[in-house]
Amino acid sequence: MPTFAAINGHAFAAGMMIALCHDYRVMRQDRGWMCMNEVFNGMTFQVFMLNLLKTKIASKDHLNAIVFGHRYTADDAKAIEVVHAISDMSTLESTACSLAKKILSRGDMDRAVVKRLKENLYTDLISNNVVTNSLAKL
Repeated sequence: MPTFAAINGHAFAAGMMIALCHDYRVMRQDRGWMCMNEVFNGMTFQVFMLNLLKTKIASKDHLNAIVFGHRYTADDAKAIEVVHAISDMSTLESTACSLAKKILSRGDMDRAVVKRLKENLYTDLISNNVVTNSLAKL
């Protein structure tokens, strides 16, 4: 089924990756950045991490987001379609719930079909060999 993240502050590194694991993201407008700041910490990405970023971030934005660790405000993140909606803190949860209701109101979704569609969409990302081999190197 669709998953939704309400991002109420900074989402750096693993926090951004956790947010990106969701199908839809709503971010607080007045506080917080999204950033893959590994470049500033002398770190690189495991294959499965890079696959997640490349899957969820448009190719035109890979350089700034992945290589140069750009800090995205909510407005910036929405502009590059990393988040789907923005709101202030007082309406963050209700905005995420409204988005969920809108998506889910399209009709009954067969859970098994959604699962298969996601597996097909994210084949490279969820490959057992990629995840297993990457985790073994940690």
